[in-house]
Amino acid sequence: MAAIVPPFNFAMVCSRVYRSAFPVELNYAFLRTLNLGSIICLSPKLLDGEGAPLVGFCADQGIELHQLDVGENREPFMEMKLPEVDLAVAVAAEKANYPVLIMCVSGKNRTGVVVGCLRKAHHRWSLVAIFDELTRFLGPSKLNLLDQQFVESF
Repeated sequence: MAAIVPPFNFAMVCSRVYRSAFPVELNYAFLRTLNLGSIICLSPKLLDGEGAPLVGFCADQGIELHQLDVGENREPFMEMKLPEVDLAVAVAAEKANYPVLIMCVSGKNRTGVVVGCLRKAHHRWSLVAIFDELTRFLGPSKLNLLDQQFVESF
């Protein structure tokens, strides 16, 4: 029997919506247990080269793979791409895509911002609760003011 190992930073967002870092082959047995309908990859460059096994896994499992380049919030003058974040939130909120996994390299910043926007737009969470969740995944010293501003203005 294969080991059942979730990806780093794996967590349930809500019923049938999950988040994590980029899954590797060790995580595929675990992902099979979720019966995923879709994976939202927020860093499409990951799917080139080393990420190719995930593309094959999704094809073999009948999982729809959404490749979105949401960018990142970083000084100076870099902001996430609002149309791509809107699309990621829409895909994550659409029940026809369930169960869905939202992921990026580490499952922290990009994933955290998209989940925060989903929480604000569809789950009606307060900003305090959203930022608390961001902090839990990032660690308090890594909370990015630009990420907070992006979620707040979403």
